[in-house]
Amino acid sequence: MAPYRILSIDGGGIRGLLTAVLLDRLVTAVPGWLDRVDLFAGTSTGGILVLGLAKGLPPSAIVKLYRQDGQRVFSASWLRRLLDLGGWLGARYDNAGLRGALEELLGPATLGDLPRRVLVPTFELDNHGAKDLPRTWKPKFFHNFPGPDSDAAERVVDVAVRTSAAPTYFPTYQGYIDGGVMILDIADRSRPRLVSRLDYHPPMPGFTHTVVPLLSRDLLAVSDEAVRDGGADWPKLVWLVDVSTETNPTILGTAPLPYEELRSRGGRVGAHNLHENDPGGVAWRSDDFLVGAFFNGGVRAYDVGDPFHPREVGHLVPAAPAGAPAGAVQVNDVFVDENRLIYAVDRFTGGLYLVEADF
Repeated sequence: MAPYRILSIDGGGIRGLLTAVLLDRLVTAVPGWLDRVDLFAGTSTGGILVLGLAKGLPPSAIVKLYRQDGQRVFSASWLRRLLDLGGWLGARYDNAGLRGALEELLGPATLGDLPRRVLVPTFELDNHGAKDLPRTWKPKFFHNFPGPDSDAAERVVDVAVRTSAAPTYFPTYQGYIDGGVMILDIADRSRPRLVSRLDYHPPMPGFTHTVVPLLSRDLLAVSDEAVRDGGADWPKLVWLVDVSTETNPTILGTAPLPYEELRSRGGRVGAHNLHENDPGGVAWRSDDFLVGAFFNGGVRAYDVGDPFHPREVGHLVPAAPAGAPAGAVQVNDVFVDENRLIYAVDRFTGGLYLVEADF
C-alpha cells in the first residue's frame, strides 16, 4: 500500500503564527515537501492554515495574515466589551475582523474549488430540524472528498470562521463552534467515521484541549483549558478516561490540583497542555506518567498507575517573570525529551524553562 501522508495542525489562536513560520522555513529547507501531502487536516487556527495550504497558498502568505491582521482579528469594540461585561457574558472578540481578513486571503472559493484534499472539524450546535430530522447537535467534519456527504459547495471562508469559533474567544458562527473529545474510525481514511463522543460539558465548564492516548492501557488522558483569570472558569482539570469499550468512553478519575492555593496567584488557574507521547525518536513516552502545563500552577507531573486516583509526583512553579501581565507565571506548553528533560514555555514574558525530571 502506498503511503498516505496527512499534515495535521492543531489550534492556538494568534500562535498559529509560530506554526506558519515553521512551515515556511520547512518549505525553504525542503522544497516540494508540501506537494507530497495527501490530506490537509486542521482545527481552529490550524483549520485556517490547512485551508490556505489546500488552496495552494504558500505558508509565507499565511504568515502575513497573522502579522498584518492579528490586531484586527483579536480586537473588541467598546460596545462589545460593554455588552458582554468584558468577556464574562459572551465571546471576547467579534468575528467581523477575522472574517474580513479571511475574505482577503481566501476569496470566494468553495471547498470544491480547492486543488487539494482537506478535512476541518468543528461542532454543529443546532441543525434546526433540517430535512425533517429531530433537532440535535453533533460533531461536523467539513471535507472536499467526492461522495454524497461532500461539503464541496461550502465556502472556504465560512468553514474557516466556523472552526475558529472557540468558546469565550469568538462567537459561534452559523451555529458551529470548536469540537470536543471524539473517537474516530479511520479504517477508510477518506471518510473518517464517528465512533463515540465524550461530553462532560455540562456540568463541567469545558472546553477540551488535549487528548493523549495511553495505548497499552486503553486509557485517554484528557485536559481542559482554563481561559479566565483568577479561577473564574474553574474547574479546568485533567481527566483519566477508560476507552476499553470505544463506543462508551468513561471518566475514571481526575488529576489533583491545589485550587485554593493557586487562585490568588493571578492569571489562569487550571489545566492546559499535556506532553503528547510523540512517536518520534526524541520524545519521552510513558503510559504511566503524565506531564502537563498548568498556567500559574507551573509544570506538574502525575503517576496515573491507578487511573481512579492519579497522584502528583512533582511540580515546579517558577517565580513571576518580569513584566508578566498576570503577575504570575503562566506555563503554556510542555515537551519531554528522551532523556526526561522537560521543556516548558511561559505564555507571555517568561521564556523557556528547562526542568530535569526525577520521577
